[in-house]
Amino acid sequence: MFQELRLPNLPTSKWKILTGVAIILIILCVHQLTAPVAWSPNDQPLTTTAPKRNEGPSIKQWIWRSYTETYAVLDQCPENVGFRACLMTSYEQLFSDLRPSDSLVFQKNLSSTPWWFRTVLRDASKGRGLHGSWHDLEFTSTVPPTRMCTIEKVGTKQWRRVGCLLNQRPFTGVPCERGAGVVPLPNDGSKIVFLRDPLERFLSGYIDKCITNKNEGHCEPADILHNKEGVDRDRRAMFEMYVDTMALRWNLHFFPLSFYCGGLYRTLGSYDFVGTMDRNFYHDLGALGDKFGD
Repeated sequence: MFQELRLPNLPTSKWKILTGVAIILIILCVHQLTAPVAWSPNDQPLTTTAPKRNEGPSIKQWIWRSYTETYAVLDQCPENVGFRACLMTSYEQLFSDLRPSDSLVFQKNLSSTPWWFRTVLRDASKGRGLHGSWHDLEFTSTVPPTRMCTIEKVGTKQWRRVGCLLNQRPFTGVPCERGAGVVPLPNDGSKIVFLRDPLERFLSGYIDKCITNKNEGHCEPADILHNKEGVDRDRRAMFEMYVDTMALRWNLHFFPLSFYCGGLYRTLGSYDFVGTMDRNFYHDLGALGDKFGD
């Protein structure tokens, strides 16, 4: 039966024309079937509209969600409670039974807090070097005398060198003491701080503490990252392992910027000068000199 079905013998040129017409018709049919149809007002002919892309949450929504799952827990602390006490209270609250009187908003915040933020609260409340007095530098020769918040991996060593130079003291690698007879600066005096892109700071810290100066013991957790046969020789595998495990035990070089100097997330607005360690660093240094230089 199938052998009796034969196509008519047409010239090759006509077959090409028919084939082209058929392809065009197929394309038009597919387009009409797949494109959504919408009516235009005033009895206009039918028009087609392209499907809307699923845009997802906006940037503001992502920021708000991140805040509600993390720092909103800390904002439950009264202003008169010190930062370290707030860290301890918030961490203990995360692992205690909620009282019926607790607000529903607070309960939601606690239940959605990610594990890495819980560990940062745990280690920050214990200290781990985060609250060391060496983060506060005092420049007694500036006008007016100034206190600076220094943060690990944001030029700390160089700022200490600058502080010793301004205070006319020899630099030994640690913050210089005030000169003899110099009156301590008041707590409400001028304050400055320099910040750095968190990802750039993280990478700088990793290269410094896990590759160049690994023997210093700041590449943590040590029991996971050290003495792993084969991993040390594969830099990519080592970096991936560090990214996955560093939040198990926070090191003072890797705490969030907002946790230094008594909680910058609470006090940054009180600083007289906030600079950034980026491509505009030297511009900010010039502005700092113009404002506080003699």
